[in-house]
Amino acid sequence: MQTPTTTRTARRRFLTSIPRPKADRDQPEDERGYWIRVHRHAMACRFEIVLAAEDRLFVPAATRALDEIDRLEDELSVFRETSTISALNRGAADQTVVVPRHLIDLLTDCQRLYLDTGGAFDVTTMPLSRCWGFLRRQGRVPDPGAIEAARASVGFDAVQLNRDDGSVRFGRAGVELNLGAIGKGYA
Repeated sequence: MQTPTTTRTARRRFLTSIPRPKADRDQPEDERGYWIRVHRHAMACRFEIVLAAEDRLFVPAATRALDEIDRLEDELSVFRETSTISALNRGAADQTVVVPRHLIDLLTDCQRLYLDTGGAFDVTTMPLSRCWGFLRRQGRVPDPGAIEAARASVGFDAVQLNRDDGSVRFGRAGVELNLGAIGKGYA
């Protein structure tokens, strides 16, 4: 197990291994020690990249990284009708849906986590979230029949992944994916 000190040491070793442009090596000592924060709101949280002042030439790379997070939110969010996940949720119970390779890889990771945790990690719980009012932050206590109906649609065992052709199919109606439990970490 790493301690905070060894984590900081490892982080510093990584950051100092990145070759710096000549202009930064020539920066006066008194300008060092300041931080540049590049941030953006996405996926209902703040993503932030912190650079040492002498690494200011990496700001464009940090901005590109945040642009990639925006792209992933556009693809993975159930709150965007045009996202790949929303399209998958609308169609995969009726037909096979082909998705980008990286999404098949992410869903394969979700499947592995589902199996490794005995179903405790499950990205198919959206029907339950909707039933309890969590999707629109309107929490409520549903009646037992509504809970049972939602539970009937939950379980990653109903998600069929075909890594060969990059397709997904749901084995029963009502299955819906919500990558909120893994999306931020993936991004």
